[in-house]
Amino acid sequence: REFNEIPVCTGTVDEFLASLPQRGLQTVRLIGCPRHALLIVKLYEAKKRGQLNSLQLATPLTVRTKRERKSPHTVLYNMPRMSLSSSLGGFHETTVHDYQTYSMAATLQSQGWCDKVRYLYLAHPLSRAMSFIPTINTQAVVAVMASVCDPRWYIDTRRPNSPNKLQMQLGLNPKTQQAVTHGGTPWRGHESCLLVRQCWREDTELFTVAENGAKYPIRGSNTPGERPGDFLMRRWMSQREHSEVRADLRTSQLFLDYLRLTWLQVIYADTLRVEEGAPLFRPQDFFRYVVEIEAFNHHMLG
Repeated sequence: REFNEIPVCTGTVDEFLASLPQRGLQTVRLIGCPRHALLIVKLYEAKKRGQLNSLQLATPLTVRTKRERKSPHTVLYNMPRMSLSSSLGGFHETTVHDYQTYSMAATLQSQGWCDKVRYLYLAHPLSRAMSFIPTINTQAVVAVMASVCDPRWYIDTRRPNSPNKLQMQLGLNPKTQQAVTHGGTPWRGHESCLLVRQCWREDTELFTVAENGAKYPIRGSNTPGERPGDFLMRRWMSQREHSEVRADLRTSQLFLDYLRLTWLQVIYADTLRVEEGAPLFRPQDFFRYVVEIEAFNHHMLG
């Protein structure tokens, strides 16, 4: 629509796509939320066919609450005022990595977990970093990616390096974690918090067995808790002496930060020049032990 026009319904996704030649649109801007996954996929394909010059996405947090985000009028009113840079959730041109993520989300919504979703995930560059974790639950990781869509959507403009906004979005707080770990009345973000926990702790029995094992990584070891990729398990064991709720929460927060940082590295990999400085994800800044750093670097090169 033109900004001086009243918003009107464009019909279904297919009806809107069929009307593109008549509309003469050069640029389409959308909020990059999971609800728009299928539309984003179809529009990106239309762009590749030359029917669009530009497809741009921005953070769903252009409006404050979930209720407001369900109102097309509120969203359209706020979109023209979006002035953030793309690195902070402002509009950016849709890339092939966006297309892969929204394709996973759209397929998951329509078909559930299936071979196509598995293929899309394995083709996504982020899957390599996720496979460094021996206990990773691929289906849960895909579900988290499909709900987040883009880590730039949840960056705090006042503290860009802080993971707090993404943690809040996914329910990683003590009250919600209490209900997830021990049961009880679900609190805000219960399903999301449970899903993040499932990403790294699918096999609860394995964690129980490893609890009395080594607290440090051992080069070349295949013993749970000692493997270099078991950094999440070691975090859980180190916090378990305080409480299981704290152990689950701190480990989920660490996993989510690992996901966020490696995902940002994937997003900017094609635009960062090696000679301009260090990558966004530096293993030496994230991992505690040299063995973990070496193992991660070797894994990513393999």
